[in-house]
Amino acid sequence: MRALAWDLDTYILDIPTIADAVGTSTTLVISSHDLLLHAAVTTASSSTKHPHFSALAARLFIASIHKITRKTFSTWVSAHGEAHTGLTGAFNTDFVLLVQHYSAQLDNAIVHSRDFMFTYHVAHPRRARTLANTYLLRRDGCIIERPQFMYMRVALAAHGYNLEM
Repeated sequence: MRALAWDLDTYILDIPTIADAVGTSTTLVISSHDLLLHAAVTTASSSTKHPHFSALAARLFIASIHKITRKTFSTWVSAHGEAHTGLTGAFNTDFVLLVQHYSAQLDNAIVHSRDFMFTYHVAHPRRARTLANTYLLRRDGCIIERPQFMYMRVALAAHGYNLEM
């Protein structure tokens, strides 16, 4: 949790108290993804005390997404494109080929740290009309996309092979 609290007042956040609350309300067997989600909800419950709680909760939520998604945009598109999955993919073959063609450029353009700039009420799926509910792709009810991947996906859908825009 401390690693995600950069530029936040850790005295106000009182991270040991948050960690204790998370630890006492979870089972012994829990995935790191679920633990991060639970920590995000627990932290957000104090967001009326100070805005830093919302910022930390969002970072915990985004970290949980990063745990379950591919590290690079190009491998993520390949994994979810219809050309490679054998299932109805999230992307058509033309989009997958576009990403393969520019994979190095696109992967280098993604700045993953920008995902951590959201507040909890924007990022978390339990809030109405949020990033997670409205924009990020899902498969079988689970989020499969990082926010930076969403931005790149939309930019490529709008501009195609014209990367100079």
